[in-house]
Formats: sequence, structure tokens, C-alpha cells
Amino acid sequence: MARRNSSYQQPPPLSVVRGEQVNATYTDQLIPEYQGNPLIEALPHLWSTEEVEEMLSYYPHYAASQRELASELRLHLLENTREFFIPQGIHYEIHLSISNMLRRGYIDRNPMGRGMWASQPRKVEQLGDRLQRRSFLRSKARGLCIVGVGGLGKSTAVENILSLYPQVITHSRHNAQDLILKQLVWVKLQCPNDGSLRGMCINFIQEVDDIIGTNYVKFYSTRRSTLDELLLSMARVASNHFLGVIVFDEIQDLSEAKSGGATRMLNFFVQLENTLGIPFILIGTPKARALFSGEFRQARRISEQGDIYWRPMKEVADKEEPSAPDMCDPDWDVFVRAMWRYWYLKKEHPLPKNLLKEPSVRTLYEESKGITALVVTIFFLAQRRAITSGVEDLTPKVIRSAVKDNQHFVKHLLMRMQETPQGASSPRAISDLDLSAWLKAVPLKQKNRNAPISPPADAFPTEMKKEAVSDKSSPQRIASKRKGGKAAQTFDKDDFRAITDDKANDSLGSPDEFS
Repeated sequence: MARRNSSYQQPPPLSVVRGEQVNATYTDQLIPEYQGNPLIEALPHLWSTEEVEEMLSYYPHYAASQRELASELRLHLLENTREFFIPQGIHYEIHLSISNMLRRGYIDRNPMGRGMWASQPRKVEQLGDRLQRRSFLRSKARGLCIVGVGGLGKSTAVENILSLYPQVITHSRHNAQDLILKQLVWVKLQCPNDGSLRGMCINFIQEVDDIIGTNYVKFYSTRRSTLDELLLSMARVASNHFLGVIVFDEIQDLSEAKSGGATRMLNFFVQLENTLGIPFILIGTPKARALFSGEFRQARRISEQGDIYWRPMKEVADKEEPSAPDMCDPDWDVFVRAMWRYWYLKKEHPLPKNLLKEPSVRTLYEESKGITALVVTIFFLAQRRAITSGVEDLTPKVIRSAVKDNQHFVKHLLMRMQETPQGASSPRAISDLDLSAWLKAVPLKQKNRNAPISPPADAFPTEMKKEAVSDKSSPQRIASKRKGGKAAQTFDKDDFRAITDDKANDSLGSPDEFS
């Protein structure tokens, strides 16, 4: 009989991104607090706005002559429309936060300081004592939280900014003194699918092993390890390599039940910074707000470097005066013009000075709602439809046809979101979409505190007003009678429950025709 291997095999870590590993080169610092600290001196110099913009920007090669190539070639070149990256104001804000967090977090962790190495184990033990007693210091955390609907580029932005910094810096000698150290500047993790804080700790230890080549998981991670022991092991590993910043992506996947409560989870993040000086960044969808919106102190703890609620791009700029004419929002204008450079159709289609006068661009926003990933995807799919159909131009009809045939589920969810009242607890509500991302500010004062929040009449963008369908006026509702003579339940014609109903049509729709 074969002998079973009793060693515990850990699942592979949820690695998100890898960075560069370099040998330390030191730069003199002008800021007094940064001077004489090899962890800070080994980081890149402080970049100007122009340098950040140049480093983050990426434009794949494009030549106008490619528009004359055969269709089968252009259909492959279309993929370049997905690859370009243009930084906007929000990217610079995130860069500033990360730059400050890294350097400020290292000020009190100078490895050349007297007693620093001896104090590190003591600090880890102090953290362990607080975890056991559930006793925590007053928060000083340098936390950053980024929340927004999927597809806006939250993770991509943080990854691109982190990639400007080396991930591992190997030190050997600093100012004529030996310094044998592998400095781990940043780690970015995706929260585990099982939603447990335990799983997150194990993933972190495995990730460090993969990056640096250590074998911490063998000593610190076993089936019998308690959560507190794993948290302490995670802190010890981070302390050994002077971790600069830790990023947790898809934070909404952390289950409050499995993690022992949102308060405990956030307290650990905070005390990791308070005790060991390691800042953190949390990234998630609107569903993650439930983890830290219950108490004011929790919201404050995670936002010492700011909390960013990333909204979709606006089509129309905010007005200073109500009587002022509508103007295209600058972010939307710059993004569309940068994307339009990757035009692979044979017909010319120059953009007007005011994009609000371009029907194709208006339709593009109407179908994408300003969500970055959807804008790019629809632009790609519409060009593909224009090539395969022989139209060779982007018209509103081409765009809508491409969305109907290739974005059915996304469009269905966006329409369902618009029809669900804000604040309503409905089984049709979508947990990771939030209509308030498209709304203007709504007064906090409500006559009926228990009623759903009703946005003002001008809160919706023009396109969303057109598409929103009320229950009373909808001409296409499918009724499905319940058993026992109860009231009938109605569904939209594209609702999955209606599609699967025996009285509903099996077809999801046929392609539009062009002629």
C-alpha cells in the first residue's frame, strides 16, 4: 500500500503582479527625515508630475497605413485598442499617496539606527499581545482605500504605479558599513476566494517565499496554526524584510463571518502599521463598503492617506453657472481622443472640437456609462463589427448592434441597476454596482428616514434618463404566475428568470442588419 505523504501541501498563492529586483544604489535626500536611511535612499528619486505622466503613459505602435491592410490583419491589430494607458488626475493622486506611504513608513524603521534590529522582534511580540487581548493603540495608520465599480482601472492604476518602484532591493553595504538585507518594497495580493483572513495570511507568506526565494511557509503555516498565530507570522515575515507597503485587492471577498468580523480585520491592518510601521492599501468594489462603513472610526482608520471613491467618467462637465452651455468633461474628452487614435477602419472619422456634437461618441457613452473597461471594449467590438459587416465606419447603429450581440449580460445588469431604487433592499439589486457612482450629490436630509433615497430630477446623466424604464410605462414585461394563487411576479424581457420561463422566447436576439 502506498504511503500517504503527511506533509501539508499549500495551494499556490494568488499572485497578482511581479516587480523588478535590483541591487541598492543610494541617492542623497533633501528632506531631513529621509536622510541617512538606506531604505529610503535606495528608492527612486521623487518624481515631478511630468515624469509620472511620461512613465505611466503607454501607447502601442500605430500607423495610419494599417487602415488599408486586409480585414483579417486589421481584426488582429484591433487588440491594440485595449493596451493603451493614459494617466489622469486620479492616477497622480494615487501616486502621491503611495510615494508618501512608502517613505513615511520607513522613517522609524532605519536599519542603521541604534537598537533597530533588536527592537523588531519586540514589536512583533507587542502586536501578538494586542491580538490576544484585542487591545489596540490609538490609530496612526497611513491607510489608503480605493473603492469603485469594476472596470474603472483601480487595480491597473495601482499595479502600474507600484511597477515604477523595484519590488526587491538587495543591500550589501551602506556608508562604509555592512548591511545584508533584502528589502521588500511592496507586495500586492488578491484576497482569497474563500473569504477568510486565515487564507489571506497564508497567501501572503507564500507570496513572499515566491518573490524572495525563502521557505517561511514551511515553518509558519500548518493546519494547526490558529488565526492569531498566522497573523503574527505574517507580521514577522513582513518585519524581517522591511516591507514598504502591502496592497490587498478585491477586499470585498473577505467574509466578515470567516474573518472574525470587519472590526477585527481592519484592526489588524491598522496595528500592522501602528506597531511595525507597514502602511496598507485596500482596493474593492462598492460591496466592500459594508466592511468599514459601520462605524466612523473604522472609516477614519483606513483613510489617513485618503479614501478614493472612484467614479465612472462623466460625459458632461459640471457647470459653474446653470445657464452655461453644456461642455464635454475634460477627462472623457482626453480619453476618447487618445483611444480614437487606434482607428483601423477605412473611412475617415475625425472628431469635432466638442465631442457632445458627435453622435457616435454620445452613443459610446450611453452604452458604456463611462466605465473605462466598457468604453474600450465597446470601441473594440464596434470596430470589429464595422469591419466584418463592410460598413467601415462607427455609427450609432453599429455601436448598438455590437453591444446587443456581444455585451448582452453587461447591458442587462446595467439596465437592472437603473431600475432598482436607491436604498432598496431588493433581490434584483446588484451588490458590486452602485448607481450613486453616476449621481450628483443628494441632500442628507430626508422627510422619511426609512424611505429609499430619491435622487433629484437632474441627478442622472441625460443618457441614463433616456434608458431608465419605469414599471408603469414599460411596454415589454413578462408575467410569471406563482403557485398558490399569489400575486404575479414580473420580469424584464431580458431577465434570466424570464428567459428560462416556459412562456419566454429562447432567443437572446439576432444581429442587427446593415444595408
